[in-house]
Amino acid sequence: EQLSGKLLKIDLNELVGRDFTTSAPVATFTDLRDQQVPIGAFTVLVKGLRNPSKVHHEQIDVADDGKGEQHGQGGGRREVRWIKYLANTGQDTIEFIHGFEEYGVNFGFRPWEGIFPTSFETGDSRVIAYGLEASRLPNFYRPLVEYTHLDPGTAPNANTGSALYRGESIRGLKGHLVFTDWISFATTPPHGLL
Repeated sequence: EQLSGKLLKIDLNELVGRDFTTSAPVATFTDLRDQQVPIGAFTVLVKGLRNPSKVHHEQIDVADDGKGEQHGQGGGRREVRWIKYLANTGQDTIEFIHGFEEYGVNFGFRPWEGIFPTSFETGDSRVIAYGLEASRLPNFYRPLVEYTHLDPGTAPNANTGSALYRGESIRGLKGHLVFTDWISFATTPPHGLL
């Protein structure tokens, strides 16, 4: 199994004293085993990613009212849950941001790019590149937000990260998910976009 396309947790305690400066590059879990890396030093948290940025966590306190219904505040038993946000740069069509609670999910890339089968350009048309693979992976975890990077006024662009804003400096933004997008403009002089 390949290491690429995954969010990995690396247990540095398992790698204490190891010197990899003269080791061959690794691309798979087999490569790690060949270099006597202990099992469990690398753990897959999520897969199906193309080009992800850091994971940002939001703590949600949920109260159980005793009837099995959960509410954001109030009496009853309290439960702490964590929402994770992860920006993922697309390939040919869209950019996306994932929001998820549990690890172990599959975001669908390579056969899927957001909610569409992955395509590529040939001349003036698009061809679905991974149609068969996409049909075999119907239950992937859909993105929270997605948008095109085919807009002729802003293309090419790429989602480069997201974070939950916790500051006070920008009025009305606290508690909102914000993201950055790298945009290359052909206009002179270049200008940005929010």
